[in-house]
Amino acid sequence: MSVNKETEKLNQIDEREVQTTEEMSINEETEKSDQIEEREVQTAEEMSVIEETKKSDQIEEREIHTTKEIALNVEEMSILNKIHLNIQKNQQIAVSGLQQQAKRMKLQSDSKYPPLQCGTTVTIPVPDVDRSKGVVMEVTSDNFYKIGTKKGVISHLYSRNQIAPCSTTFLEIEEVADASVSLRAANS
Repeated sequence: MSVNKETEKLNQIDEREVQTTEEMSINEETEKSDQIEEREVQTAEEMSVIEETKKSDQIEEREIHTTKEIALNVEEMSILNKIHLNIQKNQQIAVSGLQQQAKRMKLQSDSKYPPLQCGTTVTIPVPDVDRSKGVVMEVTSDNFYKIGTKKGVISHLYSRNQIAPCSTTFLEIEEVADASVSLRAANS
């Protein structure tokens, strides 16, 4: 029996060794699995950190790009404002130049065609067939002349450069009829 006991003991020891070996193998596998999980978790965390870094880099790039766009827009607006101000300045200069030119033209016209008094006999530019003479009946506030003929007062007003004074008097204001007539009716 002693052999049996020894055999049994040996079997038990073998079983324990097998169990221990199996436990060690399981422990090693568990440790490896734990290490792999840790690496996976560490890799996932690193990936998360990398993704967050990429996102923040992208946000920074967008902010920089937006800042550059804003700077360009401000610069473009500044240029547009300068152009607009320049246009306004040129328009004011043009208006001033036109007003000065109008004054010069008015002075030249006044010196070339001096004002006429009421009762001055004048010739009126009409076609040769209808040529007639008249007399200045009235000078309006803006220097237009109302002309009268033997048949009546012409309804059209004349500027000074459209009529010419005559050296002789053909018609007096008292000889003008009270009717308002057209130029053609006055000369027919």
